[in-house]
Amino acid sequence: MFICLAVLICRLELPEPALAWKVAWSRNCYRGWDQGSFSECLSGRPPARYSFVRDYCFGREWWNFFEGFSDRYYYGYAPPLHALRPRRLVSGGLVFFVSQDRLRVWHVVGMYCNVDIVVSPPHLNLWATVPGGCKGKVPGYVVRSLKTPPNLLLRASKECSMPLPKPMPIDMYRDLGVKGLGKASFTYLDLGVVFRLLGSIRVYVEGLRALRGSELCVDVDRAVKALHNVGRRLEGLKGFAKQ
Repeated sequence: MFICLAVLICRLELPEPALAWKVAWSRNCYRGWDQGSFSECLSGRPPARYSFVRDYCFGREWWNFFEGFSDRYYYGYAPPLHALRPRRLVSGGLVFFVSQDRLRVWHVVGMYCNVDIVVSPPHLNLWATVPGGCKGKVPGYVVRSLKTPPNLLLRASKECSMPLPKPMPIDMYRDLGVKGLGKASFTYLDLGVVFRLLGSIRVYVEGLRALRGSELCVDVDRAVKALHNVGRRLEGLKGFAKQ
């Protein structure tokens, strides 16, 4: 009995190569301040069910693919990182960000590669990134929150990370193997799920070539290159394949 319990505990603590993480919806490609969603929230239509977003009308994940923080890295957030860290995620692993639109349809909205959780991140002043023309419309309590940096952040290499050119609709059970995401807001993924999901993303991205650049969050060629770099990174994670 004790041996079985010890084996179970060890299996539960095994590191995992990837996870899917739920974030609030953004209409700005997670490139920074989303004035449209913010204005809707202030008028009584919050963009997510998260209590923080309901209270402050923004999510720190809106900056997950903001280009101005670093030349090499994206610095991002996903709730509730400050309260519940995914301790089994291997350093250098993958994160797929998923979100629901207003129609309650789930999408993959972006991905981080070569991810680390940074305990003492650089000071990032989100308020300084809000466009000047929008600042006069932001209440003081929101300004104070924007000026308060989180004590934990995700850091990912830009060469293999990206918002998807357009959010890709998914079926949670078919594509991720779960019926939903609970209070933790994330679920670990084994390499079999990761490879299948990446294959679906590649097909989806290639099918967007007919769209104009202004309709896309990132250029299709850049997205394809990022996916290629993810494949190279995965070579180092093959040891996590389940037997």
